[in-house]
Amino acid sequence: MQTKFRGYCFDLSQIQNQMKATGQKEVSLVDPDSRLMRVDSQRLEVGYNVQTSVDAKQHLIVDYDVINISTDHHQLFNDALSTKKTLGVDSF
Repeated sequence: MQTKFRGYCFDLSQIQNQMKATGQKEVSLVDPDSRLMRVDSQRLEVGYNVQTSVDAKQHLIVDYDVINISTDHHQLFNDALSTKKTLGVDSF
């Protein structure tokens, strides 16, 4: 039992050193790329932020982007450019 605990502490120490080296503020032991995100005013969940562009007439997904940043305030412009490129159009 004590050896298992020491091994666990060593693992956490390695993770902490990695976080310091990379500047990460959080890490998920289940999925290293996911992040803690607010779901509503009461809950937080570990996950991703998915942005989709949907064709209004056909109701089909035209483009998507998956990010691990909890806020999507700066995604609209990049997603619009990507969607225009996917559709091969200059404007909407």
